[in-house]
Amino acid sequence: MVYTFNVSPLSFEDKSIDDKIDVYYNNNTKKLIVAVGSIENNFDYQVFNITGKLIRDGNFSQGVNTIECSNLQTGLYILDVKDNKTTNRAVKKFMKR
Repeated sequence: MVYTFNVSPLSFEDKSIDDKIDVYYNNNTKKLIVAVGSIENNFDYQVFNITGKLIRDGNFSQGVNTIECSNLQTGLYILDVKDNKTTNRAVKKFMKR
């Protein structure tokens, strides 16, 4: 006798907040502008270079936030944003010129 079980989730919760966070690098001010919309929690962020080395970390809240990038070398960077109260996160790339 063989028993077969089919398991499916009761619901699916999207853990990504990519669509709620916009990232723009301003070459004139040498700052990364991070716009967080329609999320009320605070966030921790980490900036990594392309080799995975942690360059900068900190936190910010809803609205428009800036991250100082004047001392970063030219190249591609990764911004990892995590919601403080949930497991939601966003990963964005930006280019410093």
